[in-house]
Amino acid sequence: RTTHVGSLPRDLGDGAGISALPPTAVLTKQLEIGLSVINDGEWPRENYISELVSRIEGVSGKTDHLGCPCKIEMPIAADMKDVPLYNKRFTGGNVLITLNPARPAKSDLICTEPPKYASDGAKRIASDVAAFVQGLRSVGREPSDGFFSVPSPGTMCLFIRDEFYYGDHEAYVSAMGEALKIEYETIAASGVQIQVDCPDLAMGRHTSFAHVTDAEFRKIAEANVKALNKALANVPVEQIRVHACWGNYAGPHHMDMAAEDVWPIVGKIKTTYILMEAANPRHNADVEAFAQAVRDGHFGRDQVIVPGVIDTTAARIEHPKVVSDRILRFVKAAGHPSRVIAGTDCGFASTAKSVAVTPDLAYRKLESLVAGAQIATKVLLEELSPVPIAAPVLKPTVIRAAVLVAVFETGTEQPVVDDGAYAAPIDFARTLVTELGGVAGSDRAATVDLIEVAKGGDVEALASKAFGELCFAVDAPLVLIGVGKTGAAAAVAADALLKADARVARRPTIVYQLADSVDDAALSWLPAEATASKSYKEDLRPLGDWRRVVGAEELGALAGRLAAEARKTLAIGFDRRALVPVRPSRVPSSVDVCIIGAGLCGMTAASKLVAAGVSVAILEQRRLVGGIWSMYANSTSQVNSSEGGYCLKDLLPEGGVRDNRDHSPAAEVLTDLSALGDSLNEHVYTAVQCVKVLGSAGSYTVIANDLLEPSSGASTNLVAARGVILAINDRVGLPRPLTAPKGGREVFEEAGGVIADGIADSLTGLSWVGKRVVIFGMGAFAIENVRTALESGAEMVTVVARRHGTICPKAIDYLNFVKPWTKDYKHDTANNVKQMRQWRRLYSASGATTPECWPTQVKHEGHTISVSDIWFIGHHLGKLATKLGTIDELGVRDGVTGVTINDGTFLPADVVVGCIGFTRGTYLCESLTGRTEVKYTNYLDEQMMYLADAEIDEGAFNSFFGSSVLEYCKFFSDVYVEGFKRPSELGPSLWGSKVPATPIKLRKWSQYISASLSLINEDAKIADCARTQVVKRAEHFARTMPPESFLEVNRKEWAELHTRLNGGVEVEKKDQLPYFFEDGPKWCEGPIIIE
Repeated sequence: RTTHVGSLPRDLGDGAGISALPPTAVLTKQLEIGLSVINDGEWPRENYISELVSRIEGVSGKTDHLGCPCKIEMPIAADMKDVPLYNKRFTGGNVLITLNPARPAKSDLICTEPPKYASDGAKRIASDVAAFVQGLRSVGREPSDGFFSVPSPGTMCLFIRDEFYYGDHEAYVSAMGEALKIEYETIAASGVQIQVDCPDLAMGRHTSFAHVTDAEFRKIAEANVKALNKALANVPVEQIRVHACWGNYAGPHHMDMAAEDVWPIVGKIKTTYILMEAANPRHNADVEAFAQAVRDGHFGRDQVIVPGVIDTTAARIEHPKVVSDRILRFVKAAGHPSRVIAGTDCGFASTAKSVAVTPDLAYRKLESLVAGAQIATKVLLEELSPVPIAAPVLKPTVIRAAVLVAVFETGTEQPVVDDGAYAAPIDFARTLVTELGGVAGSDRAATVDLIEVAKGGDVEALASKAFGELCFAVDAPLVLIGVGKTGAAAAVAADALLKADARVARRPTIVYQLADSVDDAALSWLPAEATASKSYKEDLRPLGDWRRVVGAEELGALAGRLAAEARKTLAIGFDRRALVPVRPSRVPSSVDVCIIGAGLCGMTAASKLVAAGVSVAILEQRRLVGGIWSMYANSTSQVNSSEGGYCLKDLLPEGGVRDNRDHSPAAEVLTDLSALGDSLNEHVYTAVQCVKVLGSAGSYTVIANDLLEPSSGASTNLVAARGVILAINDRVGLPRPLTAPKGGREVFEEAGGVIADGIADSLTGLSWVGKRVVIFGMGAFAIENVRTALESGAEMVTVVARRHGTICPKAIDYLNFVKPWTKDYKHDTANNVKQMRQWRRLYSASGATTPECWPTQVKHEGHTISVSDIWFIGHHLGKLATKLGTIDELGVRDGVTGVTINDGTFLPADVVVGCIGFTRGTYLCESLTGRTEVKYTNYLDEQMMYLADAEIDEGAFNSFFGSSVLEYCKFFSDVYVEGFKRPSELGPSLWGSKVPATPIKLRKWSQYISASLSLINEDAKIADCARTQVVKRAEHFARTMPPESFLEVNRKEWAELHTRLNGGVEVEKKDQLPYFFEDGPKWCEGPIIIE
């Protein structure tokens, strides 16, 4: 995140000045640059002192015998006295401090009576701040995205001579603080951040108080802080930012008070954000003082440092890499990137008449600030990552909208039609549906339903119809928009009915009202369960009456604002920076169990062990947790398993846990991983690279390098442990690059073609609409990119692979989790046969090619099974095809970009995506441990487990794991806990010599599935762990997506996918691909009979 200190040049860098510019021009400029937290540049003010003075009585100075204002000399900067040749460059125009003794700055600011806030002061400042807030909203920002700067009481006293309190500084500053209290509270009430400028705490030392001792100045500064805190008493701390500096002037600054002496003073201020100089040559090394302040407790855990990483007085533009280095130094000192925002040393123009650097330089410097912050973010996220990450923030998921309207408002007159106005609510509603989107690639709503009732239809009829159409629309957050009084009341009622319906877990909902009011009487028919919650109307957002929207352009703008707000409120995004934990200070010298890797498996095991009272340390070489999800996932990634079979909810702290969508998107999975990481924070040590695991038989020493302390003697750590878990991904190592043997990439790209890997959001920002796409590979990432391309409007997708992978519809995957289990953890064979028969029929009807290994095997060795309904519907609609082959050459043929495969076929392509798999990562386990074999139970030695995904072979899909690595991990984490508690009893079955073993390179799912069944049969407590896991999972499915509900949800999605892939045009039922799993709920009948 980025911001600046406040004052910006009164010019946009083109020399034209600001007189002819709209007030929002400076806001727009900052957003174009990319700043996160912005202000009005102080454009409306002469300087940050004089404008406030107009609202303080008693400080307006005095006049001489002729009635002219008395002028006093402003304090001189002591360092400037030592450079008499240099100080001649300054003219005295600054008006706040004197830089040239021969030409002192002068002011008429004198305190002649007790300072008092003007009676109309609050009204005036509220008006100024309201204009700023309105400007923020006009450029799409909330009040919290902006800040408004004001001087501190001590700063006011620094620049306003005291001629009333006779040198009693504490009395003077206390009275000034009392006068400013209303000012601060009024600004904060608007919702903006209030920035209190405190040069009095640093610059004050070598200006007004250069003559006092250090001890005397500390007392002055402490009085200033006391007065400031009292003035801020009623301001929420999260809205407060404080800026302390040594003066924004280009002087030698060799007499600046040391940062080490400033921090104990600043550390006592009530504030969340602390802005300090750190870029200019005098203070560039102050990061060390900050690090000491952190250690000494002068910087709280809930505070954020905003270091200056741009020098606001020098003409040289900092290189973004220099900016990045400065930011990263503060991140290291603060302990977490969320505790750092990149800023500037000071403002760029302390007053409207004085400019440290010219406007053209100032804005270029801010551009460099943003570029440097982006580099720092990438460095943090990509540190030790094998692939670049396109952006830290995942693109939010789509939303769904439904517009509710009555064709005619019963009992009301039609409105008088102005030019461009809509004659009836139905006309308005139909145009709104068009504007909201509903086509592939839309950035507004992925699906938009128009739900209407004919003349005579009332609220109950419309709401009931909406409920019927939407009760199983749970694929995305829902926006209900009621047009007219009937529509608005029906939208509220439909929302209440949906919330009361417990048949399926739902995404969040908001309701927009395009009517003047909602008649409560129109809701009286709602059943008690729908209105049981007093907050059943809490999602309602009034937008005013639809009749006030005139013309298509105005309605289009309304639709855009509505969709943008709804996406911001409802859509699920994720910032990968949330995965960077606050690291404990030092790696412990000993723990019960040392876990290597903070991905899904490592944190699952840690959670189970901590719950059992076992001490753990998780060592992760990257700066962030989350494993391959944080490393390779795209914004559009989804779990390749039904939600109940890949769910972390049971491991998370209770409270505030919401249900995820079926086949959860990456943002939801990462949100859960982040929450799990937070719950384990005291045990997670990031940027610690394991080098070797020494020892055997339950006595181990883990050698690890601390990558945050490479130059210190403490960089190598020895961790003694009774147990070790290697949670290092096996199956997904480095991605294999897509390369054309005969080249042609340069020609292809010069002609406008795009080629990229289909991982880590490398295609973020690409418009797929109308594109011809060729995807190489047929694994999970390839199928995911097929879905993304088709749902986003691609014209045609061709998948090229060496052999046909196995794709199953969602229904098959769901059934594998919810069908009843026998006592041997098997599904009923007869139902399996029925399921397989329907699967084959689906392949045949869709035109998709069945895998070459069928019917002997379900999948090829080494392949996984991907889950996708769009695979079959895309083939049926002629939007998707497959070819066997490999890439040969990229290029242009007859003016058409494309790719030639090894059989000579030229495939036209605007976009080529590589998803040809990953190398396996077994070598790391072997290198760290010196072991080459692993037991089928996953043990390498006594209390040493290799807990990682393996090759999914043929026997993996009829187990209670359901091919979910998370379900596998939960079970074997329970096994590890039992083995750790009862080593003598379970050791022979877990790591004993008679337990079957395999070379690590040949690990397969069927091996540890067979071991799990053996352990269940041998040990009652392990059997109870398995039974509990399956029963809890079944209960989760029963609550969030029971079989009957899944059928309804899946059938609705099935039909809507045809429309979505057909450019938003509905496909008639007779032309749709038939749905083959109507009998699915019957196959799920019967109890779980495991014993």
